[in-house]
Amino acid sequence: MVLLKQKLSKESSFLLGYEDFFKTGVCVLLLWQEGEYHFVFQKRSVHISQGGEICFPGGKQDPTDMDFLETALRETEEEMGIPRSKLDVVGPLGTLITPAGVMVEAFIAIANVDSLEEMKLNLQEVEKAFTVPVSYFKEKEPLRYGINIEMQPFEIDAKGAQTILFPAGDFPGIPTSYTQPWTRSHKYPIYVYPLKQETLWGLTAHLVYEFIKRLS
Repeated sequence: MVLLKQKLSKESSFLLGYEDFFKTGVCVLLLWQEGEYHFVFQKRSVHISQGGEICFPGGKQDPTDMDFLETALRETEEEMGIPRSKLDVVGPLGTLITPAGVMVEAFIAIANVDSLEEMKLNLQEVEKAFTVPVSYFKEKEPLRYGINIEMQPFEIDAKGAQTILFPAGDFPGIPTSYTQPWTRSHKYPIYVYPLKQETLWGLTAHLVYEFIKRLS
């Protein structure tokens, strides 16, 4: 018991299961124009995953990245064509964990450029970039919905073949109900901001919502 206390007393509080998450760094990008700050959004190319969706620059942490901030800045430079020397980091927004097991480390940064035209978009990943005033989101509450998250102990491929992911029936004491998909009563929030020609929703809308809360 003494050895256990000595061992655990040296450990600070940390996120259990950290190694199991898909880790990403995201840059909540701002641009000063027309007398106020604007969010800079990108529309993802239809040729990549989640094509056509609106998001901030960011992506998976690379093993060579020193930390999540470097991930966010590297991805911003690669996707938006903004040199890191022109990115003024304000600080961290926070950590967001999704039901899909994605951990997002979000950072706020200001692009020190005069306009979007100075950005050299990577058209293989980004279809276009556009801005929306931060004031728009301060004045407009998001639509909020709640969705059920279903846990599936098996998967079925395109040919109908089933693969067991969690063999609940093999273990005594585990209720047989867990051999079938199950849900929990807690509903995960989905935020939606209707824009003029696009819809901001999901993870990116959640980051905007948290940003606006921080300003309040």
